[in-house]
Amino acid sequence: LIITECGKIIPLPVQQRILTGKRLLSVSREAIRRICFLSYAYRMTGEVSYASRAETEMLAMAAFSDWNPSHFLDVAEMTMGMAIGYDWLYPYLSTTSRLTISSAIKTKGIEETTGSKANQSWLKSDNNWNQVCNAGISAGVAAVFDENPAYYQPLIDRAVNSVKIPMEVYKYNGAYPEGMGYWDYGPTFNILLIDMLQRMWGTDRDL
Repeated sequence: LIITECGKIIPLPVQQRILTGKRLLSVSREAIRRICFLSYAYRMTGEVSYASRAETEMLAMAAFSDWNPSHFLDVAEMTMGMAIGYDWLYPYLSTTSRLTISSAIKTKGIEETTGSKANQSWLKSDNNWNQVCNAGISAGVAAVFDENPAYYQPLIDRAVNSVKIPMEVYKYNGAYPEGMGYWDYGPTFNILLIDMLQRMWGTDRDL
């Protein structure tokens, strides 16, 4: 099914930075879908057309002026998609593409959460924003971690401490105050964060 869908994605034009209201979220989610499907298909089949189209998509996202940090879910999901594509396609990507994509992950994703003007309101929230933003940004951190472990480790530690806040909300009986749809959304990203910690560092940090 994924490979069939990739056949439909390849001829599509790349996405544009077009907001729906105040959000770029639909573009970020389509980027995740396209990048992950195409990257997966390439890894399963070795067919270069899938990797080439994923690279084209990632370079187009990297060329956006920003990933809409005023609505930070947009940044988080875009960072997640770009990080997965960067990781899964790393052996295929040219040196130039690697630099372009990793730079976008850092400047348009990770660095939007650091410094005096950073968007950090989600770090203290007890809802899906915390889970999604921490997972998305942490995926970006994991993708470039080896470039500067001393700089990036505190950002992973920040995510581990922060995501405990929404986890406290439903840990006793599994209920989720935002309803079933968001229960699927927030915990899915939460689980991705825990899985990434286990795969990267061999520990779930007691999450």
